Amino acid sequence: MSGLTIRIWADEHPPPHFHVSYQGQDASFSIIDCSRLTGSNGLERYERTIREWWRDNTVELIESWNASRPTHCPVGPVQLAGVKDSLRSSSTANMSDLEREMENLLKKLRLGSGS
Repeated sequence: MSGLTIRIWADEHPPPHFHVSYQGQDASFSIIDCSRLTGSNGLERYERTIREWWRDNTVELIESWNASRPTHCPVGPVQLAGVKDSLRSSSTANMSDLEREMENLLKKLRLGSGS
């Protein structure tokens, strides 16, 4: 399942979100609750896995978002307190190959590659 990418762009529009690309499909999800952004299509069959990945990596995702905000960005930092309820309501499941790939890519993102 190689080819999966997760990106956070520095100069973004509201709401705070991340981009997931896999096998020629792209979708955007809210950092706050992992809901799919309006008008974002693609990766529907991986949505459950993306949500599970989000649940396990939300703190790192928020840290990456906050660290990449330029001073003129219309979308400011995300507060972890704003996502705690969403994290509590997320269900648990076994980690799939796609989740492992997403986790590895987030680690690379934190190290400065892919951002």
